[in-house]
Formats: sequence, structure tokens, C-alpha cells
Amino acid sequence: MNLDKETTYEITVAATNNEGGIGENTTYIRATGSPFSVDDTIELMVNRVAALTSQISWTVQTINQNLRLQYRRLGMEWSNDRQMTFSPYATNHNFLNLTSETTYELRLITLIMGSCEQRTSRTVNFTTIKLQVVVNAPNNGTTFTAGERIVLTCDLDTGGAPSTDVMWTYNDGSIPSTATADGNTLTLSSPSVDDSGNYTCSFRNSSYKFALMINPAPTTSVATPDNSAVITIVAAVIGIILLLIIMGGVIVIAVYMIYLHAKKGANKGTTQSTIPFVHNAAYGQITGAEIMDVGALGNVAYGLTSQQAATHVYDAMTFEPEYI
Repeated sequence: MNLDKETTYEITVAATNNEGGIGENTTYIRATGSPFSVDDTIELMVNRVAALTSQISWTVQTINQNLRLQYRRLGMEWSNDRQMTFSPYATNHNFLNLTSETTYELRLITLIMGSCEQRTSRTVNFTTIKLQVVVNAPNNGTTFTAGERIVLTCDLDTGGAPSTDVMWTYNDGSIPSTATADGNTLTLSSPSVDDSGNYTCSFRNSSYKFALMINPAPTTSVATPDNSAVITIVAAVIGIILLLIIMGGVIVIAVYMIYLHAKKGANKGTTQSTIPFVHNAAYGQITGAEIMDVGALGNVAYGLTSQQAATHVYDAMTFEPEYI
């Protein structure tokens, strides 16, 4: 029954019993206001939301069977295609494909049955944000060593949404068996060189790709000496050997010279015991043995008598030898 608001109606109720008796009663009622209303104290729970997929929550005090939500971009016209019908107990809604970094107006409305009249709540605003997603590694590094524990952290502005919606991928596929994802963190317990690649953190409409490089662990093998060092060592050894050879040669020559000098001295002593004399431009030598043979000296000394030869020999022995 449709009643006009602010109007008084007279209602008569009649009834009969099994015995045919008839009874009736008349009463008056008055219609005051619309049977549907919207509380004007609507409040948003979150006024900064992520674009594309965002949940808006609100609270209202009065719930009815004809509740609708209407929203528009700030400054635009309200349109019917942005009206949605809800359960009377609905207090949130997931918006799809909102524009990033844009302010929207939202209101709740009820339509009056049998007419085009509607009641609306006050308008509230909410703004979509562009999510900032960044992956960080220990010490802001990108290169690590095989076997080293690595923890990647996905830092993000969720716009009020839970971080459990974070998704990790490895080279656009599943994460390796050495990795464990826990919300916005990814832990590689003992990675190998094969775990190098791109690790991506995704949250709703935003993502960040992190390039991770894992190098082989260093080995404990003996280091090979540098070639230049080997050449230097060999050259030094050769130099020392040559120096020793030269020194040895000098020593040999010195010893030989000493030997010659000693020998010369010995020869000099022998020469001094040799008696030279010169007579009439003739040269001859008389040994010590021949001195004892005075008769022989006389023959050698060109006809000198033994006494003359002996005297000459004695005179010659008192002077230094003369070499001609």
C-alpha cells in the first residue's frame, strides 16, 4: 500500500463471526515522511586506497532494504552506471579499475518506492594512490656468494591493505626451492649460482623486479706465483751466480799472481848465486860448483891463472848481478 506522506487516513476494519454477527471498528493513521531514509552520518574507514582494486569500508546507523552506493570522480556528474545495490547489511565494497592518484566522491542513496524521489547521505571523499613497491637486499647489495643467507624485503605502501597480498616470483615463475616467502620478505637460506636471476615482488597493480647475482664460493687451492715475480727471482739468482763466478776468477788470478811473484823471487835468489863476469866483451857464467874448481875457472876465463880466476870470482860475488 502506497501512502502519501504528511497525510491522515481513516481506516475501518470489519469482521464477521461464525454465527453471522458483523462487527467493525474504525481507526485513523497518519503517514509521516518517507518509509525509506539514509542516515547522514556515513563515515569511511579508509580514505587513501590503492588504485585498480580497492576496498572501501563505511559505517551507517540506519540500514534498509533499498540501500545503494553511488560514487564519481571529483567534479564529474553522478551517473547511474556508478550506482550499485547492496544487501541492507553491507558495509564495504571492492572497487575495480579506479584511476590512480584521483579523488572520488562517495554517497549512499535510497529510492522512494513508487516515485523518482531519492534520499542521499552526505558526500565523503577518498583518494586513490599509486603503490610504491621497492625490493631491498642486505647492505643494498645485488651480488652475493653461494651459500650466503640472503633476505629480500619488499617495502611498500599498502594504502591500508594487508601485506599478505604480496606475491613473489622468480624469472616470472615459481620461486626456487631454496627460497621461502613470508609476506613481504623472501629468504634464500643457502642459494647456489643457479639461483641467480630476477626476483619480483608484486602487490596489486604494482611490482618491482630485483636482479640478484650469486657468485661461486672461493676455493682454498694454493695460489700460483705471479710470472713477473718468478722472472725477478730467477734473474736475481743468475746475478748472484755470475757475481760468485767473477769473484772466484779474481781470487784465482790473485793467487796466480802471488804464485808468479813468489816464483820470481825464488828465481832472483838463484840468479844472485850465479856469478856473471864480462871480459873482453865475452859473457860467461860460472856456477858455485865451478868456483871450487880453480883449474876449470882458469880454462873458462880465457887463459887466466888459477889465482887470477879466483880473485875475479871473489870480486864478482860482492856485486849485484848484471844482466846484459
